[in-house]
Amino acid sequence: MNGQNEILSDREKFAELYASEKTLSEIAAVCGCHVASVSRAVTRYGLPLRRRYTKRKAVVAKIKKERPCPVVPGPDFWDKRDEKIWETKGAYIALDVLAKKWGCPTTRVLARWHRLRSA
Repeated sequence: MNGQNEILSDREKFAELYASEKTLSEIAAVCGCHVASVSRAVTRYGLPLRRRYTKRKAVVAKIKKERPCPVVPGPDFWDKRDEKIWETKGAYIALDVLAKKWGCPTTRVLARWHRLRSA
C-alpha cells in the first residue's frame, strides 16, 4: 500500500495530521494526493470542518470592528440612520429589516451601506 492510501485509509493517522493545523493543500502534499481526496476523507471520517479564516481576514475584521462609523455626505435623513446601518456590518437580512422599518427600498439602504463601507 502506498503512503497516500495508508494515511487516508487510517482514521487515526489522518485525524492526527488534520489536527496539526496544516492546510488541506499541505496534507495533500504529504499524502501525495489531490486536495479533493483530503476533503472527502474529512467528510468520510466526520472531522469538524475548518472555517476559512486567514490572518489577513482577522486583521481586516479587527480594523472594521474598531473603526467608527464614517461621515458620508448625503441627505440629512441619513445622519441618524448611518450608525444603525454601520452596526449591521453589511448583513443583508439586517439591512432588509432596517429598510422595512424605515419604509424605504432595501436597495437604497444597501447602497448607503456600500457608501459607508467604502468611505
